[in-house]
Amino acid sequence: MKKVLKILLISILSVFTAFSVIACAPENPDGKNPGLQYKKEDGVYVVTDYNGTETNLTIDIEGATEIRIKKGAFEGNATIKNLTLTSKVVEIDEGAFAKMSALEELSVPFIGQYAKADTFFGETGSANESDKAMRKARTIGHFFGTEEYAGGASATSKYLENASDVATTCYVPLTLKKIVVNAEQDYSIPMDAFNGFDTPQGLEVVLSNKVVAIGERAFKDSGIKNIVIPASVKTIYANAFENSKLKTVEFATTENASIIIKDSAFKGCIKMVKFGASEDYKVDLSKIDSQVAGEYAFDFGSERTYEIVNAGAFADSQLAVMFGETEFSK
Repeated sequence: MKKVLKILLISILSVFTAFSVIACAPENPDGKNPGLQYKKEDGVYVVTDYNGTETNLTIDIEGATEIRIKKGAFEGNATIKNLTLTSKVVEIDEGAFAKMSALEELSVPFIGQYAKADTFFGETGSANESDKAMRKARTIGHFFGTEEYAGGASATSKYLENASDVATTCYVPLTLKKIVVNAEQDYSIPMDAFNGFDTPQGLEVVLSNKVVAIGERAFKDSGIKNIVIPASVKTIYANAFENSKLKTVEFATTENASIIIKDSAFKGCIKMVKFGASEDYKVDLSKIDSQVAGEYAFDFGSERTYEIVNAGAFADSQLAVMFGETEFSK
């Protein structure tokens, strides 16, 4: 009798264990994203790992409306070259793409942990300057780990102005060449998003036509060299590109578009070659709102003289304020 009870107990435990494994096991999609490991928690699909061999991967889980990319989900991946996160992704944990060694292009619907982030100091009640963790989570460095590795290059990510202890060194793949912000709804690039971010290989940043604003210091001190401003952008906030390596600025705007440029937006861009114009060392103001003259907005700090074209309604006094110490002619 004892033997029978023992066998029965073992059988029950075996069934319970098997059920537990099945219940906790990560789900796998049918026909999409082979090798992607994820589980469903409170209605959100949480991506935990990837063990596939795809070089081009788009995260699009069948039936999911909200997806979270968990910390370390793609850590150490050596196969993915192009990774695209769709608009279904609503949260990206810190270090989700740590130690990737083959990644060339990363497309994300937002920069940082969440899609909502302030574009200028004090925009909302959540803009708490003392909360370093929150500020750090709005930057490009949030995606990558802080641990050095053989296939990675160090890059600085700043997230608070005029303070020495609020910058972090992250390590990005040496192969990384492009980051695409593929927002599908109106989205503002957060303040400090790429602040200080520079890599030895250089980095191209592409903004979708749903980006409506570029936040304060978003690309300050960054290694970005060229930028196309989408037609959807209405405001470029203060110090947005200050002291960056920017050389060319193009506008994909509609004919009647008018962009507000705040103070020092392009100040210190000593490498600037052309701004909207097709010829070198010309600044085309045809797309800039003449009602708002951002102080030192075009004070590039270069020894060259820049020719202003399409000045329109800009008064000479406004231009003097906008160009500061930088020489210009009309």
